[in-house]
Amino acid sequence: MKKIKLVPHKVEYAEQMSQLSSASQVKEALGLSDKQTSLVGTIDFIRFIQVEEKSGKQYSRVIMNEDEK
Repeated sequence: MKKIKLVPHKVEYAEQMSQLSSASQVKEALGLSDKQTSLVGTIDFIRFIQVEEKSGKQYSRVIMNEDEK
């Protein structure tokens, strides 16, 4: 049985998230721009989410597989 984990966003995940969100299928489905899927854009998103979570405004999680990838 495969397991997944939902974990809070961390800047250390930015490079992999940027690569994954840059895939045309993901990028188009989410309506993301090149700027948003860039490494800098992804780091900006992660920092934004961290601030939002601290203030209790919204919550977002990263989906990890059983190998924590």
